[in-house]
Amino acid sequence: MKISVLSLWRDSMKHIHRTFSQLESLEARHPDIDFSYFFYENDSVDGTKKTLLEWLENRDGKLLSQKLNVRKWGSVNSPKRMAQMAIYRNNLLHFSRPLESDYTLVFDSDIIFEPDLIESFLANAKSCNNWALLSANTRQNIACLLDEKIEDSYYDVACLLDSRKIPVATWWDCPFFASGDREKWYSGEPIKVTSAFGSCSLIKTDALNNLKVKWSSVNGMVEHVGLCFSIKEHHGGDIYVCPNTKARVWHKFGLGGDGSQVPWDRELEELTNKHSKEILELSDWEQLQKYQSIGNKNGLISSLSAEPIVEYISLHEKVAEAKGIEKDPRNESIFSFSEFEEKESEDCK
Repeated sequence: MKISVLSLWRDSMKHIHRTFSQLESLEARHPDIDFSYFFYENDSVDGTKKTLLEWLENRDGKLLSQKLNVRKWGSVNSPKRMAQMAIYRNNLLHFSRPLESDYTLVFDSDIIFEPDLIESFLANAKSCNNWALLSANTRQNIACLLDEKIEDSYYDVACLLDSRKIPVATWWDCPFFASGDREKWYSGEPIKVTSAFGSCSLIKTDALNNLKVKWSSVNGMVEHVGLCFSIKEHHGGDIYVCPNTKARVWHKFGLGGDGSQVPWDRELEELTNKHSKEILELSDWEQLQKYQSIGNKNGLISSLSAEPIVEYISLHEKVAEAKGIEKDPRNESIFSFSEFEEKESEDCK
């Protein structure tokens, strides 16, 4: 079996050796798997580029390093950040193609995972008919708001749309609203969804080698949503979340794993939890009435309710407006950013 590994890096020296150790544990656990590595780095001012090159020296792998002189966003939900991230990921994808493997592991370079990650994904694959992408249940060190006994919660909600194209709950152990999805979650069964990433996904390489498949940010959505729509449209295959395939992220000060941001806004937390509980109390049919798909070319969701339960694009602005302030003091970069020219690098053409 052959597995390609794709990841992005920037100023990653705080966690780079931990991540290398995790990858080395995968290699040691699976001597029968041929791993190939494709990394992308841009604008690092620490030793990230040099360290990546040294680690790849005796491995089947390549590094694409670019000096773009673009801002460093951190963990913010800015639509322009999403568009920029899509460009980074597509630069790496173009650089890597054609991938000569059976599967491709795509992960955020700062997550924590165990040596059994690959076998956990493949065990789930056996019960996922016609799958194209399997995503992990990546946990964050923020307690579940629905059940205080649970000390962590599902992390990557911005990428997750259920099979009805309905967004999910934030800061919950199980983020889903539909009764059938919740039953599968607690029994550990894979759940078919519209889009997911989970900061760590196993993707069939044939899908990524399809030249029409790419990451994209549409209407301010996270770039992984665009990838899932692209896979389904141009290659085919289903997207699944695997509740029993675990990874972790660690937030040093609330949201924002690099510690550069102040703790998460409690008013925002309470507001979203209140709305999420209201949706959970509805029947599956009533939930559908809250969210209806619109027939635009992107096939993305649009809320028709008077009070949207979740709205990723403008959630921070709504909270700031409710507080009577122009900017959310938790992170001003949501509101102030420099223009970024959305074009792919000449290096990747």
